[in-house]
Amino acid sequence: MFLETERLIIRSLKAEDIPALQDYYIRNRDFLQPWEPLRNESYYSRESLANMVKAEEIEEIRRKAFRGYLFLKETSQKIIGFTGLTNIQSAYDQSARVGYKLDKQYINKGYITEALVSLISFGFQTESLHRLEAHVMPKNLASQRVMEKLHFKKEGVSLHFRKINGAWEDHILYALINSGVEI
Repeated sequence: MFLETERLIIRSLKAEDIPALQDYYIRNRDFLQPWEPLRNESYYSRESLANMVKAEEIEEIRRKAFRGYLFLKETSQKIIGFTGLTNIQSAYDQSARVGYKLDKQYINKGYITEALVSLISFGFQTESLHRLEAHVMPKNLASQRVMEKLHFKKEGVSLHFRKINGAWEDHILYALINSGVEI
């Protein structure tokens, strides 16, 4: 995947990006922990991250997932987050899940919204998806604001949906339907 916005390059990773990915995860380990599964130390190794990038490449080739890492145009070597579509269903569903993370130094600057606008366009126009879903923890007020800003509609709560930071957490289900109107 390769997308470009006013301030960002959003692209799949290559083997030479593994050090930058490791730097991103180590830099943001404590910041991301409340929103992610518990991670053991081996998760942060270059070997583990290289395997993750290889798996992402296979999923992209199979058109089952697209993960785009965020790079500022001005400093294109540093990963500041990612956004992606996973669990892509074709045929009669034509749907996918939206996910994203951002470096603690870059929050509240509009980067995720900017990246998601591009990702939504990619999903609806390029991949011909009909429905995008996002799951947000009730205590994640910033992500709820992003969903509302992008016109995702709240559909309900998925109880004990994901094991986050060692505990099963409820998630609010948001959805956006491809109505042919640009965001």
